[in-house]
Amino acid sequence: MNLEKVLEEQLKVKYKENINNYIQLVSNWFAYSILDNKKYVLDNSLDPIWDHSGRLVSTHESFVLNDYENFGEFLENEYTGDSIASFTSGCGLYYTTYDEPLDYLTLEWLNTLVKPIINDLIKNKNKYLLEWIVEEKRDIISGLEDIDSIIEEIYDDDLMADFIYVYSLGLIERLRPIHPTFLFARGKDEAIKTIKNERLEEEKKKKENSIKREKAVLLWEKVKKLYHLKHSEAMTNRIEKPLYDQKIKSLLVEIHKNGADAKEIQYIGEFISCNFSNSVRGLIGRFKG
Repeated sequence: MNLEKVLEEQLKVKYKENINNYIQLVSNWFAYSILDNKKYVLDNSLDPIWDHSGRLVSTHESFVLNDYENFGEFLENEYTGDSIASFTSGCGLYYTTYDEPLDYLTLEWLNTLVKPIINDLIKNKNKYLLEWIVEEKRDIISGLEDIDSIIEEIYDDDLMADFIYVYSLGLIERLRPIHPTFLFARGKDEAIKTIKNERLEEEKKKKENSIKREKAVLLWEKVKKLYHLKHSEAMTNRIEKPLYDQKIKSLLVEIHKNGADAKEIQYIGEFISCNFSNSVRGLIGRFKG
């Protein structure tokens, strides 16, 4: 017996104790995916001779749960719309199916169980944890109360690397034979609530940005008028860093001294459509006065 074996056994106990939470988490994610996303199909009709990646095309169609014999069929065959480099000759892109985000979700959930496990081992003064700290980590971990360092070192030493992936695959395999209607029904209410809250947040953000844009426009008009007054010429549409340093920055400082809020001046860099160079847009976005 060693610390790695203790962690393996404890994680197995912990995930079994919390299996209903995991199923609910997956159900919520699945229902959200069904309600918020559309189907994609892989089209290879425009492939050049040197690359057969194809391209994903949205059908704009909703998913039909009864199209799938089980949850696994959905995971394996439906595309998320995302792509990653394949690093394979003749096929530059790989299009992810819903298997990939579920893998990530499951590993992430298992990782949330690690801290409670370590807390339990500390509370019970587990001898294998104590031996590991004393023999291998005394220069890094200050004591049992330093739980964040303990967890970090456990991951750095890959003590959980093998079995946490095995457990993750096992959890997903248990769900594959289930009919998707069961998972959807279980997660639908929470998914609808999440989507509703996201829509409200998007609308709130849109209104906030509209207000910020209006303030930025008003301030930029003041800057252009000041520029014309001081230099007897209209401001050029393209603003590079030399022009900003020589003539524009001082105008921003002036309107700030006259009462313009520094944060609202920063909005100019974010919302004004003037042709700023990237460096100028960044400087305005970080304006402090």
